[in-house]
Amino acid sequence: MKLGYPVSRKRIARIMKRNNLISNYTIAHYKVHKTACNEADTPNLVDRDFNNRERLEVAVSDLTYVRVGSRWNYVCS
Repeated sequence: MKLGYPVSRKRIARIMKRNNLISNYTIAHYKVHKTACNEADTPNLVDRDFNNRERLEVAVSDLTYVRVGSRWNYVCS
């Protein structure tokens, strides 16, 4: 039944919480993940010893993403 009262999502959440109601939509459903092929133990060959090495023997990079406008872009440095 629609009565035409504007109600915010947060107000509905407070009313539901007060009455111990939980929406099926908001419950997190966790999926069982199979072991990925990249989860093998990798030896620590560098052991944070960046000194006393040949030039460019060890290369370190970082991958992250940033929002530019309305899109996500990946940055690798």
